[in-house]
Amino acid sequence: MKTMTDYARELQELKKEGNAYFQKGNLEKGIESYSKAIALLQECKSSSPPQQQDFDQKHMHATLLSNRSLSYLQLASATQTQSTSTTSSVTDTSVSTRQKTFLENVIQDASDAIQILEQSVVNNNNNNNNNNNNSNLIRPLRSKLLFRRAKANATMITMY
Repeated sequence: MKTMTDYARELQELKKEGNAYFQKGNLEKGIESYSKAIALLQECKSSSPPQQQDFDQKHMHATLLSNRSLSYLQLASATQTQSTSTTSSVTDTSVSTRQKTFLENVIQDASDAIQILEQSVVNNNNNNNNNNNNSNLIRPLRSKLLFRRAKANATMITMY
């Protein structure tokens, strides 16, 4: 059975791997790494009692969703660029469908991450645990997520 330390180490490795793929422009592989880390985090949560699901786990979950949402947003942008350079209506339809799927994924991941952050704020306020430190970690991440979600929504509105 894995310990919490094992989970934490593996999560950090998958996050680093996803970040490395993202930096190299291999967005699909980055998304794959972030998705594996999110699945591992779910496994970790199911093997620990809810009271042990602390702020760090919730922040990691929101961060992974945030990173994955940025990767999807970049893929949507690249897909849009691809669609402007093609002339076939069949290709345009398939590219448009892919872009819409990427944008929907951005919106879903960003919304899920925002919800996780808001729940962790409520829990921390109830427990009075490191409110200032945790708020300082949450605020910039929440701002990024709100921006990504808004950008994806705006792009979808102009497309459809």
